[in-house]
Amino acid sequence: MAKYTMCSVLDLTAQQYGRPFFTVSDGSAIRGFSDEVNHPDDNSILYKHPDDFQLFRIGTFDDSTGKVDLCDPVMLVSGASVAVRG
Repeated sequence: MAKYTMCSVLDLTAQQYGRPFFTVSDGSAIRGFSDEVNHPDDNSILYKHPDDFQLFRIGTFDDSTGKVDLCDPVMLVSGASVAVRG
């Protein structure tokens, strides 16, 4: 039984949050987002336009109770701050 972090990626250009996803912690969400921003793939909008995206925590999910607790969005990291280009 665990409490998961619920996150969403904000597309600043589209002014729209993406579908929520769940991770075990803020750190794992940041690592996954960073990996996507830095994975060289010409089909990846995150890779091609890292400045356009920000990762937010939007709540938690408890898998033992099914309870979802929403919070005001808290920015964890921006794509521009984790993009490594060389």
